[in-house]
Amino acid sequence: ESKELRESKFKLPKNQVKIISYFLDKYGLNYKKMVHDHKNIDQFTWRQFRQKIRKFMQIPEQFSLYLEERDILEADIDSKDQRWIETNTDDDEIE
Repeated sequence: ESKELRESKFKLPKNQVKIISYFLDKYGLNYKKMVHDHKNIDQFTWRQFRQKIRKFMQIPEQFSLYLEERDILEADIDSKDQRWIETNTDDDEIE
């Protein structure tokens, strides 16, 4: 039993979900634009934004609620849809 993987019960605080939702709604996954927003009062770097948003997307209860509130089905998350393409990241610099 001790070797079995347990389901994570980690959840982000509500205020952090609210902030992440704002940035996702406004900028999609363009982290570098998020950095310059006036609501970035904690002065997160684009890499910190990327980390927080990726973590948020890995929490099914919270991310599915986010999608549901915006009438987006998880099946609608298309890798060709501009909202779900990460821009201005390390991946761009490799190409």
